[in-house]
Amino acid sequence: MKRCSFYGGERDCTNEQALRDPGKPDHKELVTRSTVKAGINPILTSSTTSRMQRPKVDGKFLVVGAEKFFVKGVTYGSFPPNTIGDQFPEADEVATDFALMRREGGINTILTYTVPPITLLDQAEEFGLRVIVVVPWMEYVCFLEEKAVRKQVIREIRNGIASCRRHPAVLMYCVGKEIPPDIVRWHGPK
Repeated sequence: MKRCSFYGGERDCTNEQALRDPGKPDHKELVTRSTVKAGINPILTSSTTSRMQRPKVDGKFLVVGAEKFFVKGVTYGSFPPNTIGDQFPEADEVATDFALMRREGGINTILTYTVPPITLLDQAEEFGLRVIVVVPWMEYVCFLEEKAVRKQVIREIRNGIASCRRHPAVLMYCVGKEIPPDIVRWHGPK
């Protein structure tokens, strides 16, 4: 195990930060080069220097500072695994996508189909994008029938949220995005 710095402190890790090849340029270096090439000014990204304020709920609206925040979003995914194993494109491709979303589309939010790695959240923050994190699980099966499956679902949701919960680019989490109506009817509102 290697020690890695994450939002909120250090912990053991085996993710892409620990596996990154020291001979290759750092993720932030790649992103910064890509953002400059794309004509976008990069925003500093770290938990202590973030320019992104967390939105707050004000009645039926989200607000950032004193302004209402209107989600102008697109889905981002699903993708085959990249060279690190994350289900997202390579960092330079993500930077190009995000630059086009901001510059050409006026997009301010993306919805992912899997829990993104911290590196993707850092890139989203650099481009001023917020992320709706979908925590995938087996919502298409009768997950309430067996205690072991219910525990597994809860564990997967907790792990997904814990992996990125303090990142300033996270707008919200989406859990159980596509539960079939038959399951809801069968089990009822409770």
